[in-house]
Amino acid sequence: MKSSIKFYRVKNLIITAVIVIAAGIPAAANAGAKDSVTCANTVKSMLIGINSSNAGLAQSSIYLAGCHKYAWAVEPLIKVLTDRKKDTNVRISAAYSLIMIGDERGLDAIKSASLSDENYMLKGLCEFIYNNFKSRNEKISLISE
Repeated sequence: MKSSIKFYRVKNLIITAVIVIAAGIPAAANAGAKDSVTCANTVKSMLIGINSSNAGLAQSSIYLAGCHKYAWAVEPLIKVLTDRKKDTNVRISAAYSLIMIGDERGLDAIKSASLSDENYMLKGLCEFIYNNFKSRNEKISLISE
């Protein structure tokens, strides 16, 4: 009697394990599709935030793009940096994010803003950011040699 109870417990345990695994396979197969949709929605939301007329939303989206080093955000950030109608603080945030990303196109945009922008505060900060970035990278290259 006891052996038959053990047999049914093991049998139930195996059946339960098979059901749980079988239920998890379709969920795992759809996880990639859901992630790509989520990623696309995240990019859309971030782009809307970067281009927003709300300075707080724009700065937050710009900051997150820089922190995560999103390469797709370089062009929109350059547009924000060069848009003279945008708030100065938003443009400065774009410069900092471009430095955090470290893309050459962004560095060129910061350098040109430091040379030719009409806003003296932005111009000075871009010059400081660019020179600091270049000197830091030169020190790193000297150390690695």
